[in-house]
Amino acid sequence: GAHKCRHAAVAAAAIASDADGVTKFRVTSSADDGAGSLREALLMAERASQPVRIVLHTDVTFTTAPPEYSGDQPLTIDGDCGSDDDDDDSSDDDDDDDTHGYDAAAHAASDDDDDRCTITGVANQRVIWSSSASSLTLKDLAISGGFRAISVRAVVAAAYALTLRNVLVSDTGNDGVDARIAGDGDVVLDFRDVHVENAGSNGIQILIRTTSGTVDGTFERVVVRDAGADGLLVADIARGDSTYVVDRSLFENCRADGLDIAFFTPGKRRNAMVDVRQSSAIGNRFGGVEVGDGRSGSTVVTLVLDDVVATNNGGNGIGDETISMLVARDVTASNNGRSGIGYFAATDGIEAQLIGVTAVGNGEFGIVLSDTRAGSVVASFTDVYASGSGDTNVHIFESGVGDVDVTFVNVTANDSTGSSGVFVDESGPSGAITAAFAAPRGVSASGNAADGVTLLDASGDAVTATGVGNVRGSGNVGHLLTVQTGTDVVFRVPNQ
Repeated sequence: GAHKCRHAAVAAAAIASDADGVTKFRVTSSADDGAGSLREALLMAERASQPVRIVLHTDVTFTTAPPEYSGDQPLTIDGDCGSDDDDDDSSDDDDDDDTHGYDAAAHAASDDDDDRCTITGVANQRVIWSSSASSLTLKDLAISGGFRAISVRAVVAAAYALTLRNVLVSDTGNDGVDARIAGDGDVVLDFRDVHVENAGSNGIQILIRTTSGTVDGTFERVVVRDAGADGLLVADIARGDSTYVVDRSLFENCRADGLDIAFFTPGKRRNAMVDVRQSSAIGNRFGGVEVGDGRSGSTVVTLVLDDVVATNNGGNGIGDETISMLVARDVTASNNGRSGIGYFAATDGIEAQLIGVTAVGNGEFGIVLSDTRAGSVVASFTDVYASGSGDTNVHIFESGVGDVDVTFVNVTANDSTGSSGVFVDESGPSGAITAAFAAPRGVSASGNAADGVTLLDASGDAVTATGVGNVRGSGNVGHLLTVQTGTDVVFRVPNQ
C-alpha cells in the first residue's frame, strides 16, 4: 500500500499533459530510485496512454540495473541541464566548410555541452534499454559505463523511428549503441551530433530485419573513435528499398572497419542508395569505408562518395563489397594496407565514375574494379592520381562474361612496385575491351614495374584503343603501352 501511495504522489507531482498530447515527466533527483528519479519516470511511462517525454534536469547515476521500457507509446528522453529549456538544433545550421573529409579539430566533440545531462550506468547492465515497438528519441545526453549504453530491441508493426540528437556515449563494456529492429514497416534512423568513444565492441551497431517497408538512415556529424570492433555497423536485411546518408562524420582507430553498411537479402531484388559526404575513415584496423551488398547479389547498390578521406586503414580504404554503381568525387584513399578503392561488380556489372580521386601508397591496388559475373564494366577516370601501389595503380579485372568500356581523362599512374600503372584485364571466356584516352593527356604512366598501360584480352576478343597518342610516360620496366589479345601482341608503344 505504501509503495502504491508513493507512486501516486510522484505521479501527481511529475506528470503534466502538454497541449499537444504528450505526457511529461520531470527528473529532478540524481538518485538511482525514489521521487523524481529517472527510474520512477521510466516505470510510470509504462502505463502512459499518449507519447511520453522525460526531461532530465539533473545528472543521474544508476547503482542497480536500470529498468526496461516496454510501453506502448513513443518515448523521448531529453536532457536539460543547461540554462535554457528550448530544443537546441543550432548545429543543424552548421555549414559545410572548406576542409577535405572530416576535420576532427574543427568539429570536435563538445563534451561540455551546456544542455547535456549525464547518465552513468552499472557494469554489465544496459543503461537505456527499450524493447518497445514504438519510436525512441534521445536528446542532449551523455551516457557512460554499463554493458551497452543504448540498447533497442523493437519488433514493429508499423513505422518506427530511432532518433539520437546531441548524444555522447563513452566507456561501455560492449557496444555503445546496439539497435535491432525487426517486424513489418518503415524504419527511420536519425543520428545527428552523436559521439561514441571507447566502446568495448562496436561503436554503433544496427541490425534491420524487416519484411516490408523502406529504410531511411541519416548519420550527420557522427564521430566514433577507438571502438573495439566496427565504428558504425549497419546490417540491412530489410525487404524494401534503403537510403543512407553519412554526412560530416569521422570513424577513427576502430579495431575492425570504420564505416560498414552491408545489405543481405538473398533472393529479393531491391535497391539501396548510400551517400557519404565530407567524411573520413582513418587508422582503422581493417577497412575504412565498406559499403555494398554482402555478396548475395540481390541488392542493387549505388554508392556516392563526395569529399571523402580514407587513409591509413589496415584493409581497403574504400570497398571490398559488391555494388552496381560507384560515383567518387574528390576522394583520397591513400596509405591503406590493401587497396585504396576496391569493389566487386554486382550481377549486372558495375558502372563507375571517378573524378578527382587520389590513391597513393596503397599496399595492393590503388583502384581496382572487379567483375566475376555476367555483366560488364563501364568506367570513367577523370583527374585521377594513383601512384606507388604494391600492385597495379588502376586495375580493371573482368573475368566473367562481359565487356570493358573505359575512358581515361588526365590520369596519372606512376611508380607501381608490382605491376603496370594501368592494367585492363579481360580474362573471361568472352568479352571485348574498348579504351579511350582523351586529349591532350589520357594517361601519364612512368616508373612502373611492368608496362605503363596494359590492355589484355585473354579471351582473344577485340581490343579497341583510341587516342593512344595521349598516353605518355617513361621509365617503365616494360613498355609505355601494350595491347594484346590472347597470346598475340597487337602493338606496343615504347617508353618516351
